[in-house]
Amino acid sequence: AMNLFFRHEASRNEKIFTIFLLASMIAFLYGFLTNISPADPVKNNIKYISPILALIYFVPLLLDHHPANKISSFPVFKKIIYYSIALFFAYILAFVIVAYSLPSIFTTLVGQPYKFSAIIEKKNKSTKGCRHEVKLEGVGYGIHNHVCVNSSLWERANAGDEVQVYSLRSALGIKVTAVKYER
Repeated sequence: AMNLFFRHEASRNEKIFTIFLLASMIAFLYGFLTNISPADPVKNNIKYISPILALIYFVPLLLDHHPANKISSFPVFKKIIYYSIALFFAYILAFVIVAYSLPSIFTTLVGQPYKFSAIIEKKNKSTKGCRHEVKLEGVGYGIHNHVCVNSSLWERANAGDEVQVYSLRSALGIKVTAVKYER
């Protein structure tokens, strides 16, 4: 069963890297599905942390001289294309993990309940598996700039309305748990 994940006669370091990469891919998927608004320190440092993490994914690929690795036999141009694509995907993986996955996991584990009011900027129908969503002023970042809400709130929602936002807040971000009208 282990041959499913590891190459034949993989070294200990290669196995550790493979497990790290698989865990990263799971975290990446979670990062897409979660609802997190990263805190300013996260937003301000993504541009420094993501490239470093991307290199942690990319460099072992570059240094891989295992006989099963056919890339070393590629012509130079093909190698450049392959490594450019690999570096691009390593950066996307790193960015999503730094911006969304880690702040969301951290906030879920240690975040404190936090209630605040926000203004609805606009409402949308359906993206990323959410049927009803609203954009709240000052909440969200990048792919997570909309918040999933129930259909009854969505039906009543209008741009400019004030709503109460229930969330968990940590040093790394705010994770919205519910949006309600409270008169």
